[in-house]
Amino acid sequence: MCGIGGVWDAGGRLSPDDRRAVVLGMTDAMARRGPDAQGIWCGEYGVVLGHRRLAVVELTDAGAQPMTSRSGRWTLTFNGEIYNHRSIRDRLGSPSFRGGSDTETLVEAIDAYGVERAVRMVDGMFAFAAWDARDRKLHLARDRFGEKPLVYLQREGVVAFTSDLRALRNPLLGEFEIDPEAIHRFLEFRAIPAPLTVYRGVHKVLPGSIVTFDDAGRQAHNRYFDPWVEVERLASQRIIDTPEGIADRVEAVLGDTIEAQLCADVPVGVFLSGGIDSTLVT
Repeated sequence: MCGIGGVWDAGGRLSPDDRRAVVLGMTDAMARRGPDAQGIWCGEYGVVLGHRRLAVVELTDAGAQPMTSRSGRWTLTFNGEIYNHRSIRDRLGSPSFRGGSDTETLVEAIDAYGVERAVRMVDGMFAFAAWDARDRKLHLARDRFGEKPLVYLQREGVVAFTSDLRALRNPLLGEFEIDPEAIHRFLEFRAIPAPLTVYRGVHKVLPGSIVTFDDAGRQAHNRYFDPWVEVERLASQRIIDTPEGIADRVEAVLGDTIEAQLCADVPVGVFLSGGIDSTLVT
């Protein structure tokens, strides 16, 4: 769960109060996604980031968001969970973490390695916005298979983003018109494929991608993971083993994967529907 949202008004079209009102409207609209806390961060150059928190790891204020790196360069609003964040901490080798949250691990990894290298290191589900105060760039990133949603709008020098499409609608951002192409795709496929959304000019960040905005209003799109490329790579690595040996391999992978997702500072439960997949997880 959790919810993220934000605005970057590099051209100063909106007043500081209006920028804050837009982001407060986003976080209020996502209260059900993050009932434990609400955070707003107002930076320089017209940047406002917001967050609704569902506390799972690091229940104290040390896990509150938006979160700024120790260097002060990066500020992050993050939705998701990083399963291997403890091993990333070991790699960072820093003795001065403020708490035990995976958010802090991620923002410090971005500070140390940059956005693209950090997301390649990460095993998890996520959508986040990272503001680079030094280079004046906003990075929107989504996990490899798009488990966590993230949409954005760029209009008249204003970039607005959120993890909930309904939370984006605000009269201060202008009119929101239905996109006929999106409706056509929905009637054809029974879903609206990325990067389209139901609204004209509002786009989904593609799975496995980073969208970067600079203060000149330019967009850059970087696909750091392509599932088809990965399938072809794995298909070339044929496994020759007995059926029992292959079953043991699958069990080992399942065990490692499920164990990594049990990291929480709250009670952990399992939804058991009676199907094969949920039974294996249980």
